[in-house]
Amino acid sequence: MIEAGEPLHPNPIDPRQNLVLAKKSFRIFVGGLRYSAKEEDLRPLFQKYGKVNSVIIPLQKNGSRCGSAIILMEKESEAREAIEKLNNLVFLGRRLDVLPYVPKTKEERDRIKNMRRAEEEERMNKYERN
Repeated sequence: MIEAGEPLHPNPIDPRQNLVLAKKSFRIFVGGLRYSAKEEDLRPLFQKYGKVNSVIIPLQKNGSRCGSAIILMEKESEAREAIEKLNNLVFLGRRLDVLPYVPKTKEERDRIKNMRRAEEEERMNKYERN
């Protein structure tokens, strides 16, 4: 039996460990996922269109899933076909947003970090007032 968080594929490509192969892969963003979606749900869906190098399901700080994934496919043409065929598909009861992955800019990451910091300070101030 596969444990939670354990990769289904015997040799997944973790972009943090294999940057060369990850840079050669075409990345796809998948949004609108059920929080219960796992790699073994997503990999077969995308493998219909080509070789899937890796499925990354990011976790929030509290360890829960965030309802999105990043799929790394070997060929751009196969990834584009998967995007075309799977975007707006109802999968596990949810409509998927399947798009080319666009990494956030430094400014976007800083804006999000500052927004989270402000929210945390507001919570702390509210807590101290009570």
